[in-house]
Amino acid sequence: MISKIIARSTRLARPTNALRRGGHGTPSYNEPGGYLFSEKVRVKEDWENIYYFGMGGGFLAMAVALYYKPDTSVVSWAKKEAEKSLKEKGITLDDSEYVKLISSDGFEFVIHREAAIRSGTIKNMLCGPVQFRESLDNEITFRDIRANILEIVCRYLYYKWQYEGSTTEIPEFKVEPEVVLETLMTADFLEC
Repeated sequence: MISKIIARSTRLARPTNALRRGGHGTPSYNEPGGYLFSEKVRVKEDWENIYYFGMGGGFLAMAVALYYKPDTSVVSWAKKEAEKSLKEKGITLDDSEYVKLISSDGFEFVIHREAAIRSGTIKNMLCGPVQFRESLDNEITFRDIRANILEIVCRYLYYKWQYEGSTTEIPEFKVEPEVVLETLMTADFLEC
């Protein structure tokens, strides 16, 4: 019995050609020769030139078309309309009497400087002891304040300027419930 087991184990331990090759015969792959697809000289197919010129020309045409595409964004249209409206009223943006507030999404609000300095933060930027770039340009960009919130803030600054020192009853300043929290956080930041 033991002799059968030993004979069987030595037979199984002996490598055979079938076991070495995985039972598939001789290797069926090409040995690497250092060339792509074993081509020593690259021969182009007939369709390749058409493809290269077609794709390259298409990309070039698209780049030219995008470069000369007219600006049809709402922001640029609104900016042109606002400048036209201000020009009709005789107001120029270069006047130091007005300040431009720019929201994080690129909308610009031009408000009177007297209304703007009702905000402590804006007042420090425009009139503080340190000369900020904003005081020279009369332009303040808020990276974290969206346009709908900045519009509410601008309306509030005019509201505060109008009713400051008033002896009559002051009407309530209304804010939509959906934006109350964000408006309060912005008002806290701007100190208004």
